[in-house]
Amino acid sequence: MKALTITGTEDSPYVNFNFHENVYKMGGDSRPENPQLFFKPVIDWVRDLKGHLYYESQVNKGKTAYHKQLVFEFNFDYLNSISIKFVYELLKEIDHLNEPDPLAKVVWNYRADDELMLENGQDYSEIVKSEFILKEIPKG
Repeated sequence: MKALTITGTEDSPYVNFNFHENVYKMGGDSRPENPQLFFKPVIDWVRDLKGHLYYESQVNKGKTAYHKQLVFEFNFDYLNSISIKFVYELLKEIDHLNEPDPLAKVVWNYRADDELMLENGQDYSEIVKSEFILKEIPKG
């Protein structure tokens, strides 16, 4: 499965999703000019990952071929209101990775002095089904 790498900019987050290296990271500022255009390939990549895992299970006669946990780490500095919606859509796709076996979890990193990012993480943790860890990053 091909990796998805997007370099972050002043207005859009970085993305580093790599199945073969078991790395799934996204963060930075998210206020892209066209959020749908930015988030569509990210959400599609997670959907494709679900298909890839399903295919692997069929090849292995229903047994899960992949035994490593998929840890999606988010480290946002800023989310505008429309990005909040698209991150929610992304988290729902991550939820689908846990069907039928729980493979994915979410780590929501936030700075100790960033109450808004903590609140965003708390809100997401209440509505997604995946294991969801809120992780405070010390000021620095």
